[in-house]
Amino acid sequence: MGILSGITNFLNRTKAEVPVLAVAGGLLFGVGSAYLSNWQERCYPLQFSERSQIERDAEARGDSVSANTIYHASALDIPMKVFEANNQALLFPTEKDEHFAEELQKKYRETKFHYNLEGLAQEFDGVVSGFQKELGRFYTVLPKLNSAHSELDSVWRHDSHAQYLPLPETYTYTTSDGKGHTTTHTGVRIALKHVWTDHEYTLDRATSLTALSRLKDAIGYKIEADSPFFIQRPSAVNSENVQAVTESRRQANPKNVTSDSDARNIASSWVQNAKIPAQANAILGELDSVQQGNTRLESIFVSAPVNHKSRVYTPAAALISKGTLNSFAIGSIEGSHGRAPEGFDFYEQHVDDIEKTSDEVRSMIGIVERSQQIVKTINGNLERLSEAQTITPKEVKLARETRRLAENLLEENFNNGIPIPSRRWYIPVLFGLVGALAGGVLGVGVDKGAEKYQSWQEGKF
Repeated sequence: MGILSGITNFLNRTKAEVPVLAVAGGLLFGVGSAYLSNWQERCYPLQFSERSQIERDAEARGDSVSANTIYHASALDIPMKVFEANNQALLFPTEKDEHFAEELQKKYRETKFHYNLEGLAQEFDGVVSGFQKELGRFYTVLPKLNSAHSELDSVWRHDSHAQYLPLPETYTYTTSDGKGHTTTHTGVRIALKHVWTDHEYTLDRATSLTALSRLKDAIGYKIEADSPFFIQRPSAVNSENVQAVTESRRQANPKNVTSDSDARNIASSWVQNAKIPAQANAILGELDSVQQGNTRLESIFVSAPVNHKSRVYTPAAALISKGTLNSFAIGSIEGSHGRAPEGFDFYEQHVDDIEKTSDEVRSMIGIVERSQQIVKTINGNLERLSEAQTITPKEVKLARETRRLAENLLEENFNNGIPIPSRRWYIPVLFGLVGALAGGVLGVGVDKGAEKYQSWQEGKF
């Protein structure tokens, strides 16, 4: 019996070809799609700030570049140069992580452009210091907001005490005669009922007015007329930037065709996507609102009673004789504070607004401080990477961490108008299932073919 006959005989006696080809197809499609997905999804869309162009524009005007502009240009260009090295490494057929580490080594001290990674990362501490000076108003007002909130939150105290009394209540119960018949009965029993709530409001007028005065002085601190919350735009987007925008998007998706006009719009979109300028201007508006509220609250504190008491009765009070209810009307509690003195509800809302504004200032300042720490770590990683003579797993790990930190830096400072690719885990799974199905169908076909070949061989003899 020949080899072919032996194989077909084995295939006829078993169905092994079906699961074997299904597994093989699943592995082939799954691994292949995972490789392709990994190749494409880790390709980052690039755009650069054109900082050199911005500086040339300012020089031509006889002007200087604001620290706000330099900060955001650096917060964009540092991660983009890391991503550029990543994209270049993807062009190699194998060992992409090792090539990424090598490309980062080159990118760190490259001399092709005016600003390289080394210069951007090492100057970032100074850039942050300059930007913090432009944000000085917020650093000045934050502790005042915190102090005012802490003081004002307790100057007008509201205490309440609920009074419960044993009162009759009607209830129902059922009995059964054991033959499936039930009877409903009504009874009366004594239960504790919430009858009224006493409210007392105590105002510390002297402390409240002093806290408000300090807060008004802090918010009244004026900044210079030229707002530091405006990012200067470049007058032109240079051809290298346009090329980086278009080629990186085509590398991620070969069907992606970006016109030069669209590329220029994309390249300058970082200006409107920057988080801090938008937050800073919104906070300035909130501070103005807080200041107006301070003026209103000041007049409330001056006229409000130092001590105010009220008693609010519940419907259960109707069960008590009329003579015990004094002059207050029976009804549900008015709001959550009973009959509060005039202005108390505004006071509580204003204290909440101060806390909200304080949290937003703290959050905005936190972006700058976290970014400074991220760049310090990036620079330390790149310095160690630049000193390596060969690329080992240690350098690969440093490169990967640097890429992750670059993503964090971008996410801290810019809204989602600058996309960061994510791994789509379902693609390899989906293609693996398709491959398994195709392999299974092929296996069934092979099995049928083997049966026909066996029948032909038997008829032949």
